[in-house]
Amino acid sequence: MKRMGCDEPYPETDGRCTTFTTKGKQVVIVTLRDGSEKGHSVCEIAGLLVHEAVHVWQGIRDHIGESDPSVEFEAYSVQAIFQELFSAYQASRGTSDGS
Repeated sequence: MKRMGCDEPYPETDGRCTTFTTKGKQVVIVTLRDGSEKGHSVCEIAGLLVHEAVHVWQGIRDHIGESDPSVEFEAYSVQAIFQELFSAYQASRGTSDGS
């Protein structure tokens, strides 16, 4: 978060979606509490990431001025965001998705 120029304190909740503006760009950071995998199953971690993916999507939707996206646009968007988050989570833990 420091590297990205985010002034907010590091989140202490299990999952957090933080949106801020730096250098004229809107930036979204999704964080999971350090050690969260010790207290949660992979399924629960995935659930946290889906939850945060929806918040990311809501921010994007608002930012682009989309008030009534089609259900498919919304579903594919959340899916793509979640997949990126889960991939990043696995990479940060030194695991892969097996593909």
